[in-house]
Amino acid sequence: MKPVYLTVLILVPYLSCVEAATSSLVLNLANNVAAGQSATYNCTSSGNGVDPTLVWFIRRTDGTYIRNNSQLTSSVVDGASNPNDGTVKSSVTFIVQSSYLTNHRLWCGAIDSGSSATSITIYTTITATTTTTASLGEACSSQVTCSTANAACSSSNVCVCSSGYYDTNGVSSSGGSCSQQVGLGSTCTAGIDESCLTANARCSFSSPYVCQCGSGYVQSGTICISDSASLGQSCVSPTRTCYISNSNCNGNICVCNNGYYRSGSVCVISPAAFGAACTNPTRTCTTTNAECSGGTCTCQFGYTYSSSAGYCITSSATYGGACTNPTRTCTTANTECRSGTCQCSSGYTYSNTLGYCITGSAAFGAACTNPTRTCTTTNAECSGGTCTCQFGYTYSSSAGYCITSSAAFGAACTNPTRTCTTTNAECSGGTCTCQFGYTYSSSAGYCITSSAAFGAACTNPTRTCTTTNAECSGGTCTCQFGYTYSSSAGYCITSSATYGGSCTNPTRVCTTTSTECISGTCQCSSGYTYSSSLGYCITSSATYGGSCTNPTRTCTTTNTECISGTCQCSSGYTYSSSLGYCITGSGRFINGDIANPNLTVSNQRVGGAGVLGAPMQGQIIHIKPAIKPAYSHGTQITAASASATATTPLRGNSVTFTCTTTPATGNQHLRFLGSTQVTPSTTPYYKREQVRLGPHIEAGNSRHVTIKFIT
Repeated sequence: MKPVYLTVLILVPYLSCVEAATSSLVLNLANNVAAGQSATYNCTSSGNGVDPTLVWFIRRTDGTYIRNNSQLTSSVVDGASNPNDGTVKSSVTFIVQSSYLTNHRLWCGAIDSGSSATSITIYTTITATTTTTASLGEACSSQVTCSTANAACSSSNVCVCSSGYYDTNGVSSSGGSCSQQVGLGSTCTAGIDESCLTANARCSFSSPYVCQCGSGYVQSGTICISDSASLGQSCVSPTRTCYISNSNCNGNICVCNNGYYRSGSVCVISPAAFGAACTNPTRTCTTTNAECSGGTCTCQFGYTYSSSAGYCITSSATYGGACTNPTRTCTTANTECRSGTCQCSSGYTYSNTLGYCITGSAAFGAACTNPTRTCTTTNAECSGGTCTCQFGYTYSSSAGYCITSSAAFGAACTNPTRTCTTTNAECSGGTCTCQFGYTYSSSAGYCITSSAAFGAACTNPTRTCTTTNAECSGGTCTCQFGYTYSSSAGYCITSSATYGGSCTNPTRVCTTTSTECISGTCQCSSGYTYSSSLGYCITSSATYGGSCTNPTRTCTTTNTECISGTCQCSSGYTYSSSLGYCITGSGRFINGDIANPNLTVSNQRVGGAGVLGAPMQGQIIHIKPAIKPAYSHGTQITAASASATATTPLRGNSVTFTCTTTPATGNQHLRFLGSTQVTPSTTPYYKREQVRLGPHIEAGNSRHVTIKFIT
């Protein structure tokens, strides 16, 4: 079934500045419509400016809403991906209720944006189709079968080719036929990989077009397999790449390289002993205390290989240890290698308690009795058989002598431990520093608090300003830029205030649009009122079409009043865009939907020239050609027949009316008068809704005018 389109054209009056204007809507009908089935309709707008918002709704012919936009599932697609070209497409999908097929209409509406925004709508009757078959790519159901040979209805209700067949037009294009897929090496359809039956196969890029394995695959018999192989898999007939690291093809299968062994699905390097190669490939040295150096497993630094032990031992020896075979360095203080053993050097003797060879003098901590030895460390003495610090001193390992046991600010307080005597100081990180929350004051000579309140000094030393929104500036804690101090709050608050906020004590600038400080509070200026939805003050008066509630605003356009939250024309008035206010009379044809449209034409003089407004969206013009006698001046008007192609004109239809007149005297106008009711033939009555069809017609001249109405 080919798609059906309905188009509506809207004549828009000239505007000096149009931000967005939709000139037409096209409604694309669904292919298949049946009660209980899903139907999809498309609606496309065209125009200029910002893309309009497209909305959908279903209502009865009497105007009653059945489904609004929020109750219908729709999606929007901008084909040109340009939000400012006025063209956009919307699709709606819904389940057709049996009631929709009688006296129900589906409407699509376009809502423009901008100060000169308009809105138009278009509708179609929801009509059940009688289609029983569908081609490839078309919708199908239990009532609509697929007519293409070797095609079937998919789970998504679209006609597709059956298994073993492919769409000759490609799956992305409708139409075509279902041809049987072919195997590897067979001729295939250029550009359609689906013509190949074998999994992972595609149609070649150039002639001759045959089915071949796709990228990453290689032919094996009649199938396509991966062109790479794992450990233990065949790598010949066909040739395949062994993709596991450190593997190769050997004996027709993938195996680990020399120096590697298989561990599960990967190749792991073999270990190496002392003296063995450990690079190319890299191998782990397994000998104790050995490492890979210069491509060979050798002993680590500080170790030497012992052939008798069979591993690397330390290259140094302590007092009494062997120092040859292999050669080892004697590390015990004041020892040397003599006769293959580490012994005390000349002038030294070994101390069992200390574990090394000592001299006749003793340093801090050394034994000073048995034998008696002189304590040589500064401020040390022999006490209890050991050289220790004198009273009031403690040993400093970094200084190497005994220092005082108390420390001032900045002095070391560990190694050894010393007491910090500066007020509010403690030992931290090995140094006397201020406690948490304090900082050192060189002028005071002790640690003071590291935080400062508003107005307090914050330099010499640097202190943190703790008052909210305060900072250190000019050596004093002051409010940050954009803030001011509030004595009542006890901290810095913003120096600006929004609607309803306090603006005195301290003085603050009211930043909400059209507000000022009144009685200590930011309030709307005279002539303005606050809008909670907008978040600022707006004028307390509103013109035609403007909001007049939330907040309440006075409608100032002539002959308007607040109706349903908007400034609208009072009863008996209609808005004139050219005049900018509401005038008497509807200025429009009556709204209706009758089987026989009618339009009456007369050259009757009626008041002034008058203006006939453009038909409202969705209204139908009532047309009936007629000949009326001359009135006052001129000759009679001859009316040609009207044309209407539908019993009930739908949107997009046109009605053409032609009039000719030859006035007896000059200074005449040819006018069009629209009839709004059926009246007795003896006393016809016409509402004053007319259009001047041309300039003055001089006496004796004829004027031929054609009017075309688009509903």
